[in-house]
Parts: sequence; structure tokens; C-alpha cells
Amino acid sequence: MVLFCIFATSFRLRNTALYDVNGRVLAVKRNDMGTIRFDVAASGAYLIKVGHHPARKIVVVR
Repeated sequence: MVLFCIFATSFRLRNTALYDVNGRVLAVKRNDMGTIRFDVAASGAYLIKVGHHPARKIVVVR
């Protein structure tokens, strides 16, 4: 059951990864110069990493 969505936009071909706060990979998608969507089932803190850039913290709230 999907309750929340996280969107990521990139203007270059990049791998985009979504991690939980413990560093476990939840999903990896290839961004083809547009917007991609990650479906998450719970609110909380996540990390997102686009290409070679450092991971950023995202907090999903209800």
C-alpha cells in the first residue's frame, strides 16, 4: 500500500537511489532527464542520492 510519493528531477542521465536512515537501499532508478517517482509506505526520514552528489536527507510527514 502506497501512502506517500517522493519525486526527484534531474536534467542529466543519473542513477537515483533511495535509502532508509540505516543506509539500506530501498530502490534504485535510472533518471532519463526528467522526473522519477519513489513510492514509500510510511512517513519518516529517508536519504536520496542522485548520481555522484552526496546523499540528502528527506523527511516525509503526514
